[in-house]
Amino acid sequence: MIPTSFKLGGNTWRVRMCKMKGAYGECDSDKHTIRIATHIDGRLTTQETQIKTFLHEWFHAFEAATGQNHNEERTRLFEEMAWQTFKTAKGNQLDV
Repeated sequence: MIPTSFKLGGNTWRVRMCKMKGAYGECDSDKHTIRIATHIDGRLTTQETQIKTFLHEWFHAFEAATGQNHNEERTRLFEEMAWQTFKTAKGNQLDV
């Protein structure tokens, strides 16, 4: 479910799965890169955590692409609402 790249705001963003220290993810709007932790401080992260982290970091990318101010509370709310939507969705998946 986590893409390796996507287009947003006219830029191609790369998504990297990697081992990290002290953070679940990171959004670098200058390099158009999102990093998602497969391990944090040597501990394996779950697929659910990785997906939720991607949603969180994607929203930071969205903020950067649309010129919005960084707002961590809004980003956490978006992450939770998006995760609830994806987790409970029924029916056909997009086939594009």
